[in-house]
Amino acid sequence: MAEIVRPVVQPVTLPLAGDLFTDLGGANGAPATPPTAFTLTDIASGRLFQRAAGSTSGPVRASGTYSGGTPSAIELQVLKVSDNSIVKDWTTATASIGGGTWSASVSGVAQGGSYYLKARSANATGLAQTGSNPFYVGIFLAIYGQSNAQGIYGGPSLSPPSANALTIWYNGSAGAAVPSSNGIRELLNGIASLVGVPVGACGGAVSGVPISFLTKGAGTGHYEAVAAQIVAATHDLEFIVWHQGEGDSANGTSQAAYPAQLDALHGSFATDFGRSKSTIPLVLSGLGTVTGGASGYGTDASWDAMERTLLDAPSSLTGVYYSHSNRDAVIVNANVHYDAASYGRMGKRYARTITTLLGSTSGYEKVSLAPTSESA
Repeated sequence: MAEIVRPVVQPVTLPLAGDLFTDLGGANGAPATPPTAFTLTDIASGRLFQRAAGSTSGPVRASGTYSGGTPSAIELQVLKVSDNSIVKDWTTATASIGGGTWSASVSGVAQGGSYYLKARSANATGLAQTGSNPFYVGIFLAIYGQSNAQGIYGGPSLSPPSANALTIWYNGSAGAAVPSSNGIRELLNGIASLVGVPVGACGGAVSGVPISFLTKGAGTGHYEAVAAQIVAATHDLEFIVWHQGEGDSANGTSQAAYPAQLDALHGSFATDFGRSKSTIPLVLSGLGTVTGGASGYGTDASWDAMERTLLDAPSSLTGVYYSHSNRDAVIVNANVHYDAASYGRMGKRYARTITTLLGSTSGYEKVSLAPTSESA
């Protein structure tokens, strides 16, 4: 038998992992050269960070720059404006560091406010920076639908209540003054006063459109516009306040088609913001009436069918709730839009439903986040 000759394998010396990444400033164990300059881009004044799903705390995000070296990690601290007490002590944040800029977030900041932020490089703590702008952690909601949803925040004003100090409005700028419309004041005040948590909102309603124009990918850009507002405001949201149906009465949308489109729209919000439908409830209300023999809103039969559809939708759709009827609304404009007092009642009723879903003990029975066809 011939002898088997085995090849001789010469050992190969590989460089240490740290040697491969010395230019990355501390990757794989190589110590980072501490920065000589470090800045914090202050959080926009009045910004609200949405609390995490199913939680009474949420993430806070920040960013800034560095030079002369590289931070080994970013640490954040959150304090109360009122007394400088620590809400979240120095915590190593989840961060992206590179190219002279950093961005970071820290979770578990208790709902409340107003707060302010400190930030530092873990390997240059003497360069810690302190923000001056107040911010909050709480509940954010989007108001979406047709013109009567728009009327909640852009409708008439008649001796509206003062805005609660814990209420916040986003109109492209964080911490904008809450509009003076009765509807939005009553809505946000009602939630904030009953649950004692900061509440913010944005509006994305569009006049005179059917639901098919408001869905994602419809080609109208309406859904994409309100989603972009939410991302810019707080990256997340907890409730959708929905008022719509006049346009679908006019179009004769069927009682089968409308819930399917509403469910798809709701699903888009849930998917895009990393939630389930149950943790981003869509709260809707019924239509008012039309007056003066108004045309353009369908027939009595189609109007009543739309009302029935809105009332029944929660019985078959996850995370959808019927808040209230608007049949008592006083019509003052275009034979379909409400007066200031009616929008105020509308805001109060939405607030009552939302606080009930949140488990408020305000005299209304606590309900679970499960579909129901009952008015709250």
